[in-house]
Amino acid sequence: MCTTLWEWYQRKLLAPLTWKALRMPLAYGLGIGGQYALATSTRGAWGLGLVLYMCSAATLVLIVWNRDNPEFGTGEMKGDRPCIPVVRMPLLLSGLSLGLATYITSENNQWSPVAIVCWVGSLISVLCSFCSRSELRIAWTHATKLPKLWLNTTAVLLGAVMLMGGYFRLSELYDIPGEMTSDHVEKLLDVDRILGGDQPVFMPTNGGREPMQFYIVALAARLLGMPMSHLTLKLCAAATGIITIPLVYLLGKEIFGTRRVGLLAGILFSVGWWPVVTSRNGMRFPLAPLFATATLFLLIHGLRRGKRNSILLGGLALVFGFYGYTPFRVMPLVVVMLFAVLLVHDRGWRENAMAIRHIAMISAIVAVGIAPMMRYAVDDPEAFWHRTVTRVTEAEIRYENGAAKTFVSNAWNASRMFSWTSDAAWFVSADDQPALDWFTGGLFHIGVVMVLGRYCRSRRWLDLFVPAAIPLLILPSILALAFPIENPSITRAGMAQPIVFVVAAMALDAIIRWVEKRWIGSWNMIANIWLAAILISPIIFMNHKIVFRDYANQYASFAGNASELGAVVRSYAESVGSWESVWVVAYPHWVDTRAVGIYAGRMKWNNAVIEKPDQNLRATLADEEKELFLLSQHDEATLELLREIYPRGVIRRWKSNISHADDFMLFFAGAEG
Repeated sequence: MCTTLWEWYQRKLLAPLTWKALRMPLAYGLGIGGQYALATSTRGAWGLGLVLYMCSAATLVLIVWNRDNPEFGTGEMKGDRPCIPVVRMPLLLSGLSLGLATYITSENNQWSPVAIVCWVGSLISVLCSFCSRSELRIAWTHATKLPKLWLNTTAVLLGAVMLMGGYFRLSELYDIPGEMTSDHVEKLLDVDRILGGDQPVFMPTNGGREPMQFYIVALAARLLGMPMSHLTLKLCAAATGIITIPLVYLLGKEIFGTRRVGLLAGILFSVGWWPVVTSRNGMRFPLAPLFATATLFLLIHGLRRGKRNSILLGGLALVFGFYGYTPFRVMPLVVVMLFAVLLVHDRGWRENAMAIRHIAMISAIVAVGIAPMMRYAVDDPEAFWHRTVTRVTEAEIRYENGAAKTFVSNAWNASRMFSWTSDAAWFVSADDQPALDWFTGGLFHIGVVMVLGRYCRSRRWLDLFVPAAIPLLILPSILALAFPIENPSITRAGMAQPIVFVVAAMALDAIIRWVEKRWIGSWNMIANIWLAAILISPIIFMNHKIVFRDYANQYASFAGNASELGAVVRSYAESVGSWESVWVVAYPHWVDTRAVGIYAGRMKWNNAVIEKPDQNLRATLADEEKELFLLSQHDEATLELLREIYPRGVIRRWKSNISHADDFMLFFAGAEG
């Protein structure tokens, strides 16, 4: 019996562990160990991590050079099928004419009914002028079939991944993040203007912002009856992040050719603190990765499989992205690079000609799609380009070390954002936390080397595009030349999220294949799921801690407690006082007084003393009602002034129930003083 067990042990466990076979896990151990050393060391002690990373890369290069690991070549799809775009000139000319009419009628920064009809008509006409009718017939045939009564394994697993992503984005959403910032206040005020009848093409307030999020929140308030609150902003943003998950799955599956890579990418994107926090924040941030993922998937799918309509839809996704978040403006550069990489990879003149025609086709869609935005850019260029100009140029502040030197420094810092450097903005990042946890960061860097290794072996154009796209996708962060402290920015670099997690998933899939080939076997699905779960579990726990403890605590320590002031204001105004007899005295680095009114249930209430407190506070003596003043506990000067004006006033300290938030003072005063 012992002899039999020993033979089994030698045959099943020891035999696969040759030096050649062990190179793969050795490279992974060195790479992830190097990332752990970087993550746990001080900023000066980076030597060990760098050495381990270099050894990992050298081992991976050795594997590629000897071509002795099939895991590098898994999931490749043979060949690309060119699709020939036909042009229906009458429809194209009518679409371009309607696009010109859209530009003309989008005056005064308003979506007029005529402009909306022309805009929608121009997009439909241009799309119909290029679309493939045979593909439409096939799609219609599939759509009209009766739905199947069973779900395949991939659909069930993808549903589970989306549920996990929903948990990370929706759990404790009311409390994390807790209080509104001034940016949230500006957004709610703009949404209120839309509900009041204003229909802007571009939001010129607060530095200039694209309008899509505001219309989404307005629709949620109008159609679903959701309140005008911070929670509504967060719910809409979180839903955007959840919708992105299946697109990340499709992108991973399309680039690397296997459903497992897509599912692993979806899991990493679902639980990664970077996309989770940017989805929970209630800002426009998740719109950029949503449309970046959609654009890349549809274009790559169409180019690789010869699907002309997919390319058209990719152009449409590119158009919608321009209405989402400002950093998306670099996405055309990524699309141009996609076609440039495609053109230089030993394709015939016919295929290259088709690619050029596809570029022209996408350009026509974009031209009519962004016509309203371009009209506003021409009418008010200062407001449209304000956010870009103030960060890239010296319009607001001079460069510290010159443009070229700052650009190189920013590029270096941004390239390390996945493992070493961190975002300094407290409202989107935990303190000193890179964009990836140390396990995912190690997988990502291993994946980059592996993808380049695949390219060296097969000259597959996508394996060159994937790592080359990342610098362009984080370019909005790098271009903060006037404010280098804002780089790296995990929000402006958000379009890189899908590619980063797909690359990390490819590396994770390769090590699963290594174990699967030697001990499990591809037939044992349950064992493979358990293996993936074991490898992913530490990633889930680390990101859960980052989101629900580290980030939550840091946000609470800076955001203040405007909600508590709002509750006091509302309680007083609806009981012994009135809305006109309660005041909030502004104080530096305290609460936004407009947020107090929103939390109190009055969107436009802002009974605040902001300037010249001596004159404004004395003016309240003319009121015949009792007065209530809310002021910061640090505002000793105003407190003394109130005592002088109202010598019979009563002071009370309000103890905050919000962690890390300051207490505040209540001053009750009678009208007679």
